[in-house]
Amino acid sequence: VSTQSTWASNQLFLPDSLKLLPAYITGILKNVSIRNDPEVTPDERVACISRASTISCKHALSFYFPALYDVIQTIHQEKPVLVHTCSIESLDGEGIYLLDTSWYLAIWIGRKVNEDIVRVLFGSDWANAKQLLPRNNDNRLLWDLIDTLQYPGRGPGCPPIVVVKQTSPIEKLYVGRYLVEDEFGSAMSYPNFLYHLHRRIQASG
Repeated sequence: VSTQSTWASNQLFLPDSLKLLPAYITGILKNVSIRNDPEVTPDERVACISRASTISCKHALSFYFPALYDVIQTIHQEKPVLVHTCSIESLDGEGIYLLDTSWYLAIWIGRKVNEDIVRVLFGSDWANAKQLLPRNNDNRLLWDLIDTLQYPGRGPGCPPIVVVKQTSPIEKLYVGRYLVEDEFGSAMSYPNFLYHLHRRIQASG
């Protein structure tokens, strides 16, 4: 989530303790359990409502606001690198990202990513990349991150790994619909939602 410590006069001003609240509200409103989306099937909605009623507070954050990690930077810096904006604009075509939706771990591969990196992680070129190679010295840092997100005590089942390539038919299903800072359907983007709150506060004041 992208926030600023200094807000201009035409922006929403919030105390430090509440700066993330609008982002979390955005995530909740776009959750499949309550989202107004004709593409959501009854089975999906019921499954989401069931998980929402049973998931622990500790693991609810990724359920309502998915975490996006930069895989290449995680490997280079030898520590998990979190992307602070859960938006399509954060997905660089030359990068690889891991999106934790709490249902599964979606590994998104950009179309322009270095083929050598793809071969190291997936054992094939971009077009044929379908699953991660077993743990080895080159990909151990990625597997370490996955292990922290798949541990048995996390909640109802360990999230499986899904490999998603940029512009593939499954991209929207496994990645696009979980980028909660973007606009889709009747739901506002995070920046527009902040602007909406700002106008409402101005009108009431």
